[in-house]
Amino acid sequence: MADDDPAHTAPAAWADASRLREDLQVSSALARIGRELIALLDTPEILTRLAELTREVLDSAVSGTVVWVPAEDDFALITGIPGVDGAVTPLRIPAEAVTTVLQLLDDRGCAEYALPAVDEPVIDALFRHYGIGRALCVPLRRGDTVTGLHLAGRRSAAELFTDADRRIAEGVGHLASLALANAFLLEETDRLSRLKSEFVSTMSHELRTPIAVIIGYVDMLRDDPTPSGLRFGLARMRHAAVELLDLVQTTLDMSRLQSGHDVPQVELLAVRPLLRDLAGTLADLPRRAEVALVWHEPADVWLVTDRRKLTTILRNLVTNALKFTHAGRVEVRCIADGEHCHFSVRDTGIGIGAEHLSTIFEMFRQVDGSDARAYGGVGLGLYIVQALGKQLGGTVAVESELGLGSHFRVTLPLVPAAGWSGASPAAGPPEGARGASLEGGTAAPAAGCPGGIHGGPVSPYGRSPGM
Repeated sequence: MADDDPAHTAPAAWADASRLREDLQVSSALARIGRELIALLDTPEILTRLAELTREVLDSAVSGTVVWVPAEDDFALITGIPGVDGAVTPLRIPAEAVTTVLQLLDDRGCAEYALPAVDEPVIDALFRHYGIGRALCVPLRRGDTVTGLHLAGRRSAAELFTDADRRIAEGVGHLASLALANAFLLEETDRLSRLKSEFVSTMSHELRTPIAVIIGYVDMLRDDPTPSGLRFGLARMRHAAVELLDLVQTTLDMSRLQSGHDVPQVELLAVRPLLRDLAGTLADLPRRAEVALVWHEPADVWLVTDRRKLTTILRNLVTNALKFTHAGRVEVRCIADGEHCHFSVRDTGIGIGAEHLSTIFEMFRQVDGSDARAYGGVGLGLYIVQALGKQLGGTVAVESELGLGSHFRVTLPLVPAAGWSGASPAAGPPEGARGASLEGGTAAPAAGCPGGIHGGPVSPYGRSPGM
């Protein structure tokens, strides 16, 4: 029979043997890489070893990993491609330069580039900078998101990659993604554990201080029961009790947010009386005599939102501003346009360094987290501000400079977007009130202090027509 003819069976057998050898080569290489990478739990170690293993199993001269660096808000080639002297020089890469490459890798899983026909500018730049002629690129993923790429390159474009090389490269991408994801989870767990420890330490310190104050003044009142001593002691005890209440309230706010059950309860809300009431409520906040708290009276603005959550946002921002301002002023404004209401709290305080602006909204985050820090608090205020702002369909932005102060802006929609959960308002605002412009609004003067700038206790708004 023809099928038994050696002339026909030999090529088929040779092809089968070739496929088996290729499968064995691929399986052996990936098994080795998998064992070594999964055993590592530190991201820099994983990336370094990944580059070394890739050069070995793919017989490549160079290997590098481009990963997302959140602190820089950009990508960076951070390891793997040695220069002339053998050292690895990190190379920062703008996010927009990598976008199309990552999209291509997301679709294909593996891409091969060779000079001179490299149509991706960022790949072409890497080739020429590091002397690469031909390279395989594979995506690195976290879940369904491509977060970077891994590259294996050869010096000459004439040094071709085989099908086995491509299969190994794709497997390396999967294994590296798994190892990096495991390391990320471990590092995130360690970070949360540290934050929890810092929170417990900070909360213990913050609770101990006002409790010690209350006990101390109770003892003083027992020794000095005169009217003057009584008034002074009671004032200090009240101040300490307010601090305790604020700590408890902040912790409860965080607990409600974490539970996911505290949905917004929206209502039709007039901004002017809300800010007037808030000014009166915050009149007793501790602050230096040299600091003026200025409320710029808004026009008749109405919006549909959650009263309690908006009040919490503004209270936290004003409290923070007063805490970190030693002299000058803290100003609160509200300006509306056709679709949004913009609340701003600006201070002339100590400011925030640029390196901390990306982390101040994190839970338990404080610029100075040591027990010897000069300012109290548990690091939840701004986290709550941002979380509540998102719940209300808005955004929170900050501008700050050390020594010059900070400016926080909360932007909320005048009307919630479709799909908002919560009660709808029964009626609209008075004719012509919604979205009225607030530009040109002035600070409400405090009693005995013309112009609205004052150094004593904050005063609520003076009555104006329509209030």
